[in-house]
Amino acid sequence: MSFLGEYDGIAATDPQGQVAVAFRWLRSNWREMYQELRQNRPIFKTPAFTFVSRWGDVIEVLSQNELFSVRGYRDKMDPAIGPHMLARDGTSINWQDKSVMRSVLPWDDLGEVRSLAGDIARESLKAQRGRVEVVSALSRLVPLRIVQRYFGFPGPTGAHGNPDATDATMLAWSKATQWDIFHNPTNDATVHAKSVEAGEAMRAYVWTLLDSKRRNLDVFKDPVSRVVRLVGGGDSGMGLDRAVTNVCGLLVGAIETTAAAITQAAEQILLRPDVLARAIALAQSDSLGPFADIVWEALRFNPVATLVFRYCERDTIIAGGTSYATPVTKGTVLAAGIGSAMFDETAYPNPSDFQPGRPFDNYLHFGMGYHECLGKYVAMKMIPEAIRQLMLLPGLQLLPGDEGKIDFQNGAFPETFYVQIQST
Repeated sequence: MSFLGEYDGIAATDPQGQVAVAFRWLRSNWREMYQELRQNRPIFKTPAFTFVSRWGDVIEVLSQNELFSVRGYRDKMDPAIGPHMLARDGTSINWQDKSVMRSVLPWDDLGEVRSLAGDIARESLKAQRGRVEVVSALSRLVPLRIVQRYFGFPGPTGAHGNPDATDATMLAWSKATQWDIFHNPTNDATVHAKSVEAGEAMRAYVWTLLDSKRRNLDVFKDPVSRVVRLVGGGDSGMGLDRAVTNVCGLLVGAIETTAAAITQAAEQILLRPDVLARAIALAQSDSLGPFADIVWEALRFNPVATLVFRYCERDTIIAGGTSYATPVTKGTVLAAGIGSAMFDETAYPNPSDFQPGRPFDNYLHFGMGYHECLGKYVAMKMIPEAIRQLMLLPGLQLLPGDEGKIDFQNGAFPETFYVQIQST
């Protein structure tokens, strides 16, 4: 049965049932669901939110940040990491803090980021034999170490100086906050409580971290230290409290999203023998461009997120001038289908074909415009380089059946993904 066939069979008096069906299809068969919506009901209202599925309409929503705002993130972000610029469009906090955080991530560092990502991945993978669990050996490890070694956010020292305890704490902070802020559309109270608890612990640590760096600025040259310098100079417009929030945001935004991108893009490459052969051949070269083209196209088929939410700030019309122009009222929550938009044939000719080298500006992996990802250029080096190191493993192939599938373990993120390599 199609999505709309199943949805329309649910009585309007059962709104929870309608929303449950939508979420189930998003988890299990989002491409087919979105294709049906693009063809038949491009603006689709449910009791909880309104789907926007066509390329032009998704871009319309994402490009009007004050009409379609991100205020919905505030209730989850503020209790965890404090008032963050991401949820405050059109404010001095957003204007000033975004400028400061971009300035501490200069493009001059990108070569270092790629080199470090490659070293971390290579060192971890060289000891692997037989079956490799990609999430723990690569996908989470690389961004975690980038946060620690490049960003300058080493994490709290574990008991007796145990680095494994430090890693576990940072990964727990990352997962709890990222899950609630960006992957908890049903507002599960338990998920939110874990995020607040993690955020409070992280903020307490970051206060001590910034104080330590403030007293040793001649020693530290990393992005977090750059934040401390700018705040200490008094000209950034950012106080120490907002510096803590923004440094926490570096961890929240960096680890789980990057881990999912590495895992899910790698899976899509491995699912296609011809693409895998091409990726392995390109991985032999240090030139990242052609290899990265494969990675971004692979991620289109299984993106980190297939939708992002926006809040309608005033009554308006979406898709005005079309046959399906739809009025939406103030307070409507919009689900902008970025995954759907990346399969719209008006922007992606032959969208079902795997075609590396499509215009990069059309990909929505890093958002767009006002809400383009702060760490976009860091991720653009880190993600393909990590996957490139995986492609260099001898005998790399997908395991058959369910063994070769990503396991989310009923959560928001990939938890395990096994691949096969030579055992000797």
